[in-house]
Amino acid sequence: MSRQPAILVAPVEEHSRVQHCFVNHTGALGSKCQLLFVEGVTCDQRGVIGLDLSNESISGQLDNSSDLSNLRYLQKLNLACNHSNSSQITYQLAKLKNLSYLNLSSTGFAQGITLEISNLTSLVTLDLSWLSTWNLNVAKQVRNLPELEELYLDGVPLSHKWDQSIGIPGHYWCQTLSSSLPNLRLLSMSSCFLSGPIDSSLRNLRSLSILILDFNDLISAPVPEFFAEFENLTSFLKFSKLQLEGKISRKDIPGSKTANA
Repeated sequence: MSRQPAILVAPVEEHSRVQHCFVNHTGALGSKCQLLFVEGVTCDQRGVIGLDLSNESISGQLDNSSDLSNLRYLQKLNLACNHSNSSQITYQLAKLKNLSYLNLSSTGFAQGITLEISNLTSLVTLDLSWLSTWNLNVAKQVRNLPELEELYLDGVPLSHKWDQSIGIPGHYWCQTLSSSLPNLRLLSMSSCFLSGPIDSSLRNLRSLSILILDFNDLISAPVPEFFAEFENLTSFLKFSKLQLEGKISRKDIPGSKTANA
């Protein structure tokens, strides 16, 4: 019988004891480390594969022993709702090549710090919603992520090239996403300063099943007819900057097979 991964769930005060696992240069649980039951840490026989540090009040600089890049087997990392001015965190993230899940939502990074998310080519889920940073070029960061299926960008403009009072035109944001994320299944971009009309290039996202675009300047833009081509669009659409968030079924999409039923 194969050994099942151990999910570590113990008191928060045990957090400090798991540090030995983190600084082990193999990224594994070293011989001097016992299997620790720590809240937010998931391990298997190789080492730490999941780390949830959300809402842990992480701030300031990291000390030299807190090197996330030593976690070579890490697959899931949640740093949501923390505020750090450490450039070490962003530098270390780029080295976590096995990451499939990364959550940086509501995380504050200091001005001048850049992210190198585009190096994390194994990412399946990426959450950058409400990320507080001044110079993040999201359009550049999401390129070269061929495995990405879920992308959350709520409250984060794709580019600062466009005046927020005008909005980011449809041809820019649609082409940016559709040209680089072929497997995208979920796209959430509420409050991203988007403007319509929605460009036809978005039809290249063939796997799209959930699209959330509420609280953008798309209120006057019609539902594109090419939405009928999204065979997997079975969940819901939300694309109003007002609170008109009712579900839109396939029969409401012009050109769909059920539109005239």
